Amino acid sequence: KQSGTSYRELRESCLLEMAKRYLLRKDMSIEQISRQLGFSDDTSFRRAFKSWVNMSPSDWRKQQFL
Repeated sequence: KQSGTSYRELRESCLLEMAKRYLLRKDMSIEQISRQLGFSDDTSFRRAFKSWVNMSPSDWRKQQFL
């Protein structure tokens, strides 16, 4: 509370950073990343990722390797 950040914001920030690290690994599928991060399915992960960075995990991954 003192820092002005909620648990949810901290959790999502950590999930986003971990997701980005995993997406940089070409050997991990979106489905594997989704499970590794604790999402119930890859659709939930894709929806969350898009809400964080305004693009799909696949598009973000492609952009990193241009």
